[in-house]
Amino acid sequence: EARIGNALRKRGWTLSLAESCTGGRVGDRITNVPGSSEYFVGSIVAYSYDAKERLLGVRHDTLYTRGAVSIPWLSVTILAPALAAAALLAVPNSQRLLVRWISLLGGAVPLVASLVVAMTYDIAAGGIQFAERVPLVPSLNIWWRLGVDGWGVVLNLLTGIIIVTGVLASWTLKEREKEFFILLLALVAGVFGVFSAQDLFVFFLLYEIAVLPMYLLIAIWGSSHKVADAGPLRFVWRAFDIGDKKYAAMKLTLMLLVGSAFILVDVLALAHAAGGTFDMQVLTGYPFAEGL
Repeated sequence: EARIGNALRKRGWTLSLAESCTGGRVGDRITNVPGSSEYFVGSIVAYSYDAKERLLGVRHDTLYTRGAVSIPWLSVTILAPALAAAALLAVPNSQRLLVRWISLLGGAVPLVASLVVAMTYDIAAGGIQFAERVPLVPSLNIWWRLGVDGWGVVLNLLTGIIIVTGVLASWTLKEREKEFFILLLALVAGVFGVFSAQDLFVFFLLYEIAVLPMYLLIAIWGSSHKVADAGPLRFVWRAFDIGDKKYAAMKLTLMLLVGSAFILVDVLALAHAAGGTFDMQVLTGYPFAEGL
């Protein structure tokens, strides 16, 4: 408590609290420190739905459709396939059926979460909803900020349908299936993150997570279609082995990674110009200098 007070005093900030299940205990701990009146404004304990609505201004439909304590559905869509991929690392290659069922679970959970988001999204209100905010690297102002608008809801739902369909379509795969499902789940975790991220730096990281497994998926499990050595550019087809799956995987990956280098520079430049924030909502409304 003393460290919190010193940090607030040093920055010239004040603290106000809205408590529920803690029953005022947080405010009590804060005010146990001598001199806390310098930075502590006060605390409201709103336990019932009626108190939350009247005293804190929480919307009626939010309380009665999602509850006072809601599940972080967007984090579920990202973490479920990622955890399933991590779990597969511990499964022996001989347990082929278990590999498939874990992979299907890793795809089905985010599909259910996406359905819940789609069914409870307030179309009339619009805008960013299901917001989540957890500090990752506070010293660099990098936060686990998630949220979706109407487009994000649709894209997450489509991604959930595609991953479940992809797992089922690959059920009879016989070549290195464990590695295939690990990469597939890692890729889809990144895709879910791209559609939900509201922190530009986290968006970039999740985008890269979605890109990197593509190379191995295409190079190992893709298919090659030989292009006929004909026409005025036949020497090009022959020299670069156009149509080979490894060539296609390398070309796609290199193009994306080169593009990512420029994207990273832009991300850092925008954040620096906006005072060090990666918050997309802040960056969207920030009056950047012309030409940036």
